[in-house]
Amino acid sequence: MKRTYYGISLMALLAMVSSASAKNDTIYFGGQNGSPGFGYAPSTLNVNVGDVIVWVGAFSAPHTLQSEVIPAGAAAFSKLDMAGNSFSYTVTAMGTYNYECTLHATFGMIGSFTAVASGVEIPPETKMMMDPIYPNPAMDEAMV
Repeated sequence: MKRTYYGISLMALLAMVSSASAKNDTIYFGGQNGSPGFGYAPSTLNVNVGDVIVWVGAFSAPHTLQSEVIPAGAAAFSKLDMAGNSFSYTVTAMGTYNYECTLHATFGMIGSFTAVASGVEIPPETKMMMDPIYPNPAMDEAMV
């Protein structure tokens, strides 16, 4: 019984990949680190699933924080106890999350972040090449 072999270069199958690791993303508010008094800085943000969002500012009356619209499968978040200087939330689902200061939303104290899947990324410069089949034409065996 004849066996057909296909020699495929391992390098042709393996692309350079990098694993994205979770990171902390900071959002300032209430006049902290250049943020406006009634706003968030940055007001929009792109993050990866698994990242931790940390809001920094004085959580005292009236600066409270609450999610308004979140993707399916994500947990709602709120910081309504008006105590402390930071609040963190781990992103668990892809999509856009909208949040606001519950008392200052009418003054424009709203923000959002958009989460994309984290994981394998193929660098844009990756190119694959395959050598021609040898021998050509092939009958029982060929090398690629």
